[in-house]
Order: sequence, then structure tokens, then C-alpha cells
Amino acid sequence: MTRFQYEQGVSDLSLIEPEAYTRDQYFLDKPGHVDIQLNLMLDYKNNVALYPKFQKYFRDKKPKLLAVWGNKDPFFLPIGAESYKRIFPMQP
Repeated sequence: MTRFQYEQGVSDLSLIEPEAYTRDQYFLDKPGHVDIQLNLMLDYKNNVALYPKFQKYFRDKKPKLLAVWGNKDPFFLPIGAESYKRIFPMQP
């Protein structure tokens, strides 16, 4: 799954340094980290329920944001990226 997140949608896999996903996997494999990741995944519905609060904070406080997204991202779908563009208009 870690490697999938790096390779999904990439047309030239030689552009991905193996150290990137290997390093991520190293830290994910540390004792107790599997449970942390599973808890995050199983509790994701609570994250989604908080979206309106996150969006209000972003609109009210206008923090600086650098959002990096690719149109082949298998998790953060285009509709999610578009919502950030509405809250944070692009600046030159």
C-alpha cells in the first residue's frame, strides 16, 4: 500500500526514488505504528464529519496554505481539490 501511494498514476516509475517509499515503510513498520494507522483509517468518518468546522476555520482565519495535488491521486479526489480552490483562491 505504501508503494502504491507513490506509484499509482505515475507513467514513468523510474522518476520515483525507491528511498522515498522505503523510508515511509520503515517508519510504518515500527512497533505500534500498525495500530495507529488502523485507528486512523477506522476513525476517518469522524474526520469527514469535521469538514464543515475545518472549512469555517479556513474561511475565517485565512491561514497560508500550500496544497500539492495531482489529478491521478487515488485518495484525494478532484472534487476535494476543487473545494480547496474555492476556499483558497489561487495567488500568483
